[in-house]
Amino acid sequence: MRGSRHHRTGLSPGDTTSTAADLNDSGVVVGNSGTTGDLRWNHGRVTALKTLGAVDGRFYASASAINNRGDIVGFSASPENGREHAVIWRCRP
Repeated sequence: MRGSRHHRTGLSPGDTTSTAADLNDSGVVVGNSGTTGDLRWNHGRVTALKTLGAVDGRFYASASAINNRGDIVGFSASPENGREHAVIWRCRP
């Protein structure tokens, strides 16, 4: 896009890739980073979002969207049976 700029969101320690899924009007980005899973990027600060628990030793979740209040939606796998469940993370600045 003409006149647009890009910024790196950053990675969790040990990760080599990241994917942005959504951006709100305050510039907060949600997405995923390598093996860490779901993340929130807030003006250079990276925060891992809590999952429902470990499945086979791995924490598995994905953040899909964020609204202007900072609520994040996505899914996380249940440690009891590995099934994915919709989740909402309520993050405030």
